Amino acid sequence: YGFEHSLPMCGNANSQLGLLSLFHLSGSVGPFALKVALPCAVVSTVLKYGELDCLRLRDILSQVTFDSTAYGGFSALLGIVVVFRTGQAYTRFWDGCSLTHQMRGDWFDAASSIISFTRLAKASRIQVHKFRHTIIRLFSMLHALSLAELEDDDDEDGDRWAFRLRLIDGSGIDEASIKALKKAECKVELVFHWIQSLVILNTETGILMAPSPILTRAYSELASGMVKFHDCLKIARISVPFPYTQATLLLLVMHLILTPFVMVFETSHPLVSGILAFIQVFILWSLHSIALELENPFGADANDLDVHEMQHDMNNRLLLLLDPIADIQPSLSENYLWDHDVLMDFEKERSMPSFQTIWENLAGDVGQGADEKRIRRNDFQSAKGKFRTTKTSSQVSLKSYLSKSRSVKMESRPTKSFEVDCELGQEVPHTTPTLSPWLQH
Repeated sequence: YGFEHSLPMCGNANSQLGLLSLFHLSGSVGPFALKVALPCAVVSTVLKYGELDCLRLRDILSQVTFDSTAYGGFSALLGIVVVFRTGQAYTRFWDGCSLTHQMRGDWFDAASSIISFTRLAKASRIQVHKFRHTIIRLFSMLHALSLAELEDDDDEDGDRWAFRLRLIDGSGIDEASIKALKKAECKVELVFHWIQSLVILNTETGILMAPSPILTRAYSELASGMVKFHDCLKIARISVPFPYTQATLLLLVMHLILTPFVMVFETSHPLVSGILAFIQVFILWSLHSIALELENPFGADANDLDVHEMQHDMNNRLLLLLDPIADIQPSLSENYLWDHDVLMDFEKERSMPSFQTIWENLAGDVGQGADEKRIRRNDFQSAKGKFRTTKTSSQVSLKSYLSKSRSVKMESRPTKSFEVDCELGQEVPHTTPTLSPWLQH
């Protein structure tokens, strides 16, 4: 997203605990609350100076009777209203985070089940290869389109940030389908229907050989992900009830107007009057601003979910299903322990080897996937620039992508036996096209 997203709300919690986060302005509610609280503090200070130096103003204020109990009760009631709304906004934000991750998990589970059902396929290897790659591309599209649908409705389709999310070889889908997808109003539902139809059509071709009760599991996970998507859509489309928002804002404005006058009666020094007025107004308007920021977690704002990273993670998981290591069938080695009592004794003695112990005995050229993923994320964080100015800089033209794709295909043309080279399906960072080229043409 950019440097201002280096401390996102949904990012690493440890990065938000340092004192430097106090000076991080992007995504902060401080500037907004400061614009409201600072004028109030200035007015309170000026009024207190006027009371001390201006006899006429002092006479006017002396005729006013003030009861601090009423103001205290009003402030307490307003605090309860604002805190309640902030709590509701946080609940909506956290529900949005949970549902999007559950949606992604359900759809990956469905994709994994469908790919695993092809292990016993009786169709040709070419047919299975094409089916697997089609399914993976459609699931990548499904996830990207769902994030685009959840984005704010203010932008046109071509201007939505989520339509710039990278797809897994989006040009590998035929042009007629891309045109139909662009024309459709319900894009998520259309791709969802395509996946279901593709599964049904290939149950009779010998590609999907799983029994019907087992095949139903893939449909169940696919439908569960769609339910999570519509739950997210409810958060994105249905805002906080207007009467509650209006009443909260009205009470805040009333409190803003009353506070300078109250501080004049309650304090004896102009500086103290300004400071106390600033603190009260700043706290309440900060909470109000937090509610505004959190009530809709979908979009391109600093405090919204990082949809770019979510799509990147989904693509990596989907591409794992095309990796040759996904077709490895684990089996027992020659050194396995078969005696149950021996295994129990080893466990009681806590002498079972760990992953670290086992991996240390492997060849040194075998990298650890978790380390590579951590390095990639650190590089991504350190390479962030200005969000608003570079959010489209990672886009690649369709022409350049197709040219690179053809050159890769020429270098690795399949043999007659068609040994599936899954390395062609791996995602290349910053070069995979997005939905935007097809939405523009």
